[in-house]
Amino acid sequence: MKKTLTSLKLFPVQKFPVRKWGVGALMFVAMLVFFFQGIAQEYVFDQYIRNTKVGTLSVFIEENPSKNEKTVRIESKVNVNMLFLRARVEYEGKAKYRDGKLISAEVQICRDGSTYQDAETHWRGRYYLAVIDGKEKRINKDMIQFSSLLLYAKEPRNISEVYAEIDGVFNRLEHLGRGRYELHLSGSRNNYYTYRNGQLIEAKLDHWLAPIQLKRQE
Repeated sequence: MKKTLTSLKLFPVQKFPVRKWGVGALMFVAMLVFFFQGIAQEYVFDQYIRNTKVGTLSVFIEENPSKNEKTVRIESKVNVNMLFLRARVEYEGKAKYRDGKLISAEVQICRDGSTYQDAETHWRGRYYLAVIDGKEKRINKDMIQFSSLLLYAKEPRNISEVYAEIDGVFNRLEHLGRGRYELHLSGSRNNYYTYRNGQLIEAKLDHWLAPIQLKRQE
């Protein structure tokens, strides 16, 4: 896995003379650009520990309608400087879906500049192969519909389990009502996600540093 994942950029839109082409033709060209090149979105969350801002988490979403593909990329940077704890934690993750099915996922966590955890998952035609910190793990599933990274891109309606890319396991997801969800994690505190109009606006995540609160920037 590469240390730095390529940033997603908005696709360039060509300018055409309105009088020459006409509004209808321009709309048709715009639809073609959208269909074949896709669109990209980006938004940012502030991260808090005990009401103190400690970093940001950026979400990049690229969609390619012509191939029915969606790519989600996450970049997180946290700096903690407490009385008994000082740490710089960087997280990068990327998941690619095609026809609503996970095709590949890569996650890397660095602490103070050194790799702390590294994982990747790939569809092999009949099963998924996960490599977690160098150890291979076969996942006998025909389809992974929803993974942890996708929680940042859309509301998990009618989803009962979520695949954790970082350790290759499935966690139970419970709908609490009114856009709120609880992700049950074995061996640690649970994660909570709140959505509005299908978009994530707030989350409370378990973290080895301390529980982290995410709040989406306006």
